This record gives sequence, structure tokens and C-alpha cells, in this order.
Amino acid sequence: TYIDTPWEEDDLRDRPELRLEMFNAFESALKKHNRPYILLKGDKKTRFDAAVKRIDEILKSKTNLQSFSDNLADLDLHFLHQQNNDFNIPQ
Repeated sequence: TYIDTPWEEDDLRDRPELRLEMFNAFESALKKHNRPYILLKGDKKTRFDAAVKRIDEILKSKTNLQSFSDNLADLDLHFLHQQNNDFNIPQ
């Protein structure tokens, strides 16, 4: 999701001042590793509606569904996390 909503602290989120840098780093890594994604922007309803629409599109296309599920199965967050150079996140 894009950073156009107010930042909310939780156990996974920190460094609100680095939101744009973090977003750019994750998006760059997804592009570099040719991973599928959609960018959700707007308020919660707009984001939800866009996500549901895209999921419906994927479910309607068996080819896309297989490709999407294959890519999800291949996506290893541990691998991405280990690629510090991909993220360029300040320590």
C-alpha cells in the first residue's frame, strides 16, 4: 500500500520518518525480482475496493491465477529480507 494514509504504530511498523524510503525500497525489490504487485492508494474503502477488483480479475482468469499463485509460492520474504542491498534501508 502507498503511504497516503496516516501512519499507525504497531509491532511491525517503526520509523515513520522513513515511510517513503521504505516504500521505495520494497517497490524496487519487487520490480528487481519481477514480482507481481498492485499499488493500493486512497482511503481504506478505495484500497479495499481496488484489492477486491484485482482479486476478482485474477480469479476469472485461470492462466493469471496459476501465474499469480506460482509467484506467491516463490515469494520468500526471508530471502527478500536477506537482500539488504536491494532495500538500502538505513540500519
